[in-house]
Amino acid sequence: MQRRSQRRDGGNPVRPAGDGQPTTIRQERRPGRPKEVSTGWSWAMSVMEEAGCRIDGGLTGRLAETWDVSQIVRTVRPGRAVANAQAHARARGLSVHEILARAVDEPSLLRNPPKAQRDRLERLSEALGVPLCQLKRAAKRTERLSALEPDDVRQQVEVLASGLDWPPAAIIDMVLVRPDILDLTTAGLHGRLARLTGVLELDAARLETVIRRDPQWLFEDPDAIEQVIDHLMALGARSQVKVRALLARDRRLAGTDPAVLSGRIEGLRMALGLETADAVNLMIRQPVLALVSPGRLSEGLHFLRQSSGLPERELISIVVAVPTLLVCAPRTLRRKAKLVMRLAAAAGQEATLADILRTCPSVLSFAVPRLLVRYWIARHRLRAGRWSAMASATDASCARLIDRVAAHTDAGSRDCLRSVRKRMR
Repeated sequence: MQRRSQRRDGGNPVRPAGDGQPTTIRQERRPGRPKEVSTGWSWAMSVMEEAGCRIDGGLTGRLAETWDVSQIVRTVRPGRAVANAQAHARARGLSVHEILARAVDEPSLLRNPPKAQRDRLERLSEALGVPLCQLKRAAKRTERLSALEPDDVRQQVEVLASGLDWPPAAIIDMVLVRPDILDLTTAGLHGRLARLTGVLELDAARLETVIRRDPQWLFEDPDAIEQVIDHLMALGARSQVKVRALLARDRRLAGTDPAVLSGRIEGLRMALGLETADAVNLMIRQPVLALVSPGRLSEGLHFLRQSSGLPERELISIVVAVPTLLVCAPRTLRRKAKLVMRLAAAAGQEATLADILRTCPSVLSFAVPRLLVRYWIARHRLRAGRWSAMASATDASCARLIDRVAAHTDAGSRDCLRSVRKRMR
């Protein structure tokens, strides 16, 4: 009762300082973010483990008490706290253990990087013309950005842009993903691009698009890519051109071990009862299947078989036509199916999972926010017709409908419509 009363105002329950026991803090989970650390002790243990320090009752306990009483530390994830502690250790010539000990009395050491590092990021932002917030997000993914000298980076970006005849903005975007690109010379870049051109058989314009979309291509081994191509052709791929196009669409396949790839193809073949060559060509049509374990494929197919009640032959034909149905976890598929059923009910109709699979199975591969927009439209009677037409409507038609309705509503309703509109971005 006490914990429930503490949450009536919508805030998090906060333990009074000084009772010596860590208290579970219930924090709101945002979509796509990992579960929050629940207690000061578990937070402190995570910090000590990630920092590579020995977990003892002394420093770990003091960090846990600091988490309990300090709002500054409570908002910092263990990984970010360790990264800041390591940066301070390098700047001051101390060990990470010593920085963590100082953080008990100075919690800001775990929340903020050294001032010199922050100043360097600000100068780098000005030199590259990149918003500081974007640069900070990139620096969280790769620590090297925080150590780059702005003048050196700007000079090297200009050299690479002129040598490749690419826009400087393209080089900057690539550097934010892989700062190692700055270590390459113009000749080295040309050599890597030439080898990739030979392996993927792309023209210069198409290769530039592929590289700019995923700079990691510059560090892939062309020989390994050739091995994957030869392996898929040996398993029955119909066209080498399509195999190369497959790899160009998804770089993750280029680095997949042939043995792992064979196992996933075999799992797909056994799950759907296909020939090996047909399974390979289905994977070429939907590359994401090559990244899903055989266990996940079997779970998805078992859920569809048990929940829909469709005949086996009909279900297999639907899955072969829309193989992305096997990518989602059963829990996610169930959630999406229920959302489509609620959409049909809001439209005054009825739908089952079997109806969805027979009529418009592709809607189950939509992201949940996209389905929520269509459910919102059906619930507010903004569109008439069959539930299947509402569920499978394009984003463009939904956006036009919302904009048309927003033009004839009051300010409050217009704000609501705009918030719905943002879900499609």
